[in-house]
Parts: sequence; structure tokens; C-alpha cells
Amino acid sequence: MNILIVTPHFWPENFPINNVAKHLSKKNNVSILTGTPHYPNPKIFKKYKNLFSLEKYENIKIIRIPIFLRKKSNFFYISLNYLSFILSFFFYKKKIINILNSVDTILNYGISPITSAIPCMYLKKKI
Repeated sequence: MNILIVTPHFWPENFPINNVAKHLSKKNNVSILTGTPHYPNPKIFKKYKNLFSLEKYENIKIIRIPIFLRKKSNFFYISLNYLSFILSFFFYKKKIINILNSVDTILNYGISPITSAIPCMYLKKKI
């Protein structure tokens, strides 16, 4: 089965979805749509640039889209961070759809708020 997980945070960031994806990838083709790793620091992790990229982690295909980093923990910067995930998705949607080709199931790991589900709803209709 082809599974897509949409989440703003994924490896090397430390979130429970990393373990879920590893477990699912043992018997399925798993792809992740995520942002550039930066949590909990307001800086991008070393070796990453805030650009569209593809990579592999174990048996998992990772599609990274650029996001606005939350430089401060205030409403404005946090809102820009969440909104940039959605806007970046729509900017790269054709490229993302071509990479994914076909998906049987879409899972969303939306910690807070649920805005990361918006790309899921769009992809549900297009793939």
C-alpha cells in the first residue's frame, strides 16, 4: 500500500510520527510531506537549506517544502509558520503530485493547529 503522511515536523526532529512512519514502512511504501527541520530551535538544522528537496530516511521517501521559521514564540511568527506550510504546499503542488504518483491512504500528523490537514484534503481529490 502507498501511504502518504503529511506533517509539519519529521526526522531529524524528534516526534512520535517518526516511529509510526518507520513501523508502517516495514510493509508499505511510505512518503512524508513535511517542512524544513527546525524544531525546537528557530534555525534550520545543519545540512538543510530552506528549499524544496527530496531525500530518503531508511525506507521512507521525504518531500520537504520550505517554511517560514518561527523566530519568536508569539502569535505573529507562529501563524506565519503554519500558514507558510500551506502556501508552500500549493506553490509546489504539481511537483509533489508528480513525485507521489499514486497514494492509497493519506494520514495527517497535525500537532496544532489542524491547518496541516488542508494539503491532505486537496491531495485526496487530486491523487
